[in-house]
Amino acid sequence: MAEDILVDVDNSEEGRSYWDQGDKISTSKIFNKMGIGRHSKKDSRLADGWIARKPSLYKVSSEKRSWQESRDSCLNMGADLIVVNDIEEQKFLLPYKNVWIGLSDTDNEGVWKWVDGTPLTIKYWAPGEPNNAGNEDCAEISSKAANPMKAWNDVPCYSSFQYICEDHF
Repeated sequence: MAEDILVDVDNSEEGRSYWDQGDKISTSKIFNKMGIGRHSKKDSRLADGWIARKPSLYKVSSEKRSWQESRDSCLNMGADLIVVNDIEEQKFLLPYKNVWIGLSDTDNEGVWKWVDGTPLTIKYWAPGEPNNAGNEDCAEISSKAANPMKAWNDVPCYSSFQYICEDHF
């Protein structure tokens, strides 16, 4: 389960500080507890609607794009498509359906690897997947997934889905 994040929001016009608690923070000014006036990359991301879950920050897109366009969008934000490292991260993804993850076999058919270049070691494929039915080289969280242990589906990379970017703090 994600940790709650406490953020000190300084409203300098009134000279008061307010505290907001939650995974998503949408404020215009976020300052650190020292009151220096600088904010961290994490604080900036939270202000832009990113979700904090140690040790990463996640951004769920509102638009649908192909896998490569989705990855390019993440890279333009200084992040990348999500890499699933453990069951807790996989469980975190379960509410999101038909979203791209950073897994593909575009370089070598049948050899799945993550966008960071690491090979696939833990697998959460839906039953019968990956099946490469119709040149399916990119992975998404299936809309049919009810079990986080069996949620991935391979689909054609040109399909349009929402996507999840991941950054580390």
